[in-house]
Amino acid sequence: PHRVAGEVGAGFRRGELEDALERRAHRPLRRGAMPTGCCGGCFEGLAGKREKVAPDVPAGFSDVAQVATLQEAMALRRPNSGAFLPSPTAAWASPVPRGDAAVSLDGGDFEIVMNELETLDAARDTVAAQFDTDFARHMAGQPTAAHSRFEVEQMFASPDTLPKPLSADEREGLIRGALPTATYQMLAKVPRKLLMQATEDGQNLRRSMARGATVVVVGAGLPGKRFTFERAAAMGIKVAIIEHPDSWSASLVGDGVIAKFMPVDMALSSEQVYEAALAHVRSLGQDGLTGPADGIATFVELSVPLVARLCETLGLPGHHPAAVDGARNKHRTRAALKAAGLPTPRNYLIKALSEVDAAAQEVGFPA
Repeated sequence: PHRVAGEVGAGFRRGELEDALERRAHRPLRRGAMPTGCCGGCFEGLAGKREKVAPDVPAGFSDVAQVATLQEAMALRRPNSGAFLPSPTAAWASPVPRGDAAVSLDGGDFEIVMNELETLDAARDTVAAQFDTDFARHMAGQPTAAHSRFEVEQMFASPDTLPKPLSADEREGLIRGALPTATYQMLAKVPRKLLMQATEDGQNLRRSMARGATVVVVGAGLPGKRFTFERAAAMGIKVAIIEHPDSWSASLVGDGVIAKFMPVDMALSSEQVYEAALAHVRSLGQDGLTGPADGIATFVELSVPLVARLCETLGLPGHHPAAVDGARNKHRTRAALKAAGLPTPRNYLIKALSEVDAAAQEVGFPA
């Protein structure tokens, strides 16, 4: 059951939603079956052989009749999308506001632009602002607020109390039992050759498929990211933000940019934050304002393990939690690279002072 419109951790940069849809397949389709890639690829390999109904095809949806023409595809309408229509009332922030401070790299043309200085004063004392690690606050001479419990746990002990990743059998069973989403129902009716057209008509079709989707964003980042939500609104995406109550992004509801702001107290433990976020996502569509969640994304690295588990629990496309946990642990990443026969530097995980000599012998110097 796939609710595709963006990838976890990716945000919504210009053209990203249609690009994600373009990447949604990299093998021929069976009639009515979901492809691998942005959608099916999230679950590829979990069920072994795929001759029968794949685990990403709910029961009864392996023989969905497909449209034959672009015109028929463009005429498809998203069911149960909700009544909210993005209609920003304030001046748009695109392109992202930029400051004047820049650093040249090796005399080249590349610059690191300190582009959010003018927004930090309003956000720096909030808990929500602490999660945006894209901007080095100390480089701007800004004070650092107290860190929340969730932030500390995910920074130093991730995944900490977040749920353990599901087994392959658990994951497949969950996917098979989930109801097909509106996005799945629409995409299942459109032949791959129409969705993959590298033409203006193809781009319009992909945008049409994304229009009306309900996308959850966990962690809004700093105010300089407002333009990404405006871009999503311009595409007809119904965004619901999960964030600490003091976040600047709460005002986007009144501005007509997002459909919902769903507060979660980030002073809670990781497990409690997960449970609260899960309850919010499951509530979508009940009030008629939006549809059920079609996808979950985040701007914030510390929230990636949380988002991966939300996607897995709800049967949404996303990174496997075990892969996320490994990628955020340097020792586990290097061990995985070595096991796969890929180049990796010598390393040693020191767990006690008594292991320093052994580490020196294993790694050598300089290290």
